[in-house]
Amino acid sequence: MTEDPRSEKEKQAYKEMRDKVTIQTIRRRAREVLYNEQAPLIERLKAAEKLKKSYEKVGDKINNIDKHYLNGLNKYLENLNINNIVKIDEESGIITIKGTTNKSVKAFPNAVVDLLNPKLDKITQRRFYDEKGNAKVDIDLTDHGHPKTHPIVPHAHDWKNGERQREFRPLTEVEKEKIKDIWSDEE
Repeated sequence: MTEDPRSEKEKQAYKEMRDKVTIQTIRRRAREVLYNEQAPLIERLKAAEKLKKSYEKVGDKINNIDKHYLNGLNKYLENLNINNIVKIDEESGIITIKGTTNKSVKAFPNAVVDLLNPKLDKITQRRFYDEKGNAKVDIDLTDHGHPKTHPIVPHAHDWKNGERQREFRPLTEVEKEKIKDIWSDEE
């Protein structure tokens, strides 16, 4: 094996240049996922961690665009109450949280959040969000303990101007298809 003819200074300069390219590549790949609103939440979370670590590793200050996306992700997770997340389905991207109510009026664009009621130990609601991340429709899988006023189960409550509508309606065929993994007509 022949010896490297470069001086220590040249070796160090090459290593620094290579490290810089590696950091840029990590950031570029992380941004591609983080900025893609169609990417599953679990992938966006992993990308956010890689992006943060790339800045920490070299002691750089996070640029404004990355900071904007990372702050948005953090606000979303706070709103969702990360402590209540039971699982994030890697294939569908559906987030399951435990609790008796879903207080998240905002989420990622086109997000889907299931509410797992710990007392009943079953999913009692699936909330769909629109392309801007606003609550769009709740599909409730119970009669809320009021069979006379909620005779249709499951049923849908639409959201208008950030408010859940009290009136409910039967599910459309498309909505029935979207809940077939958590509901069957035999229930």
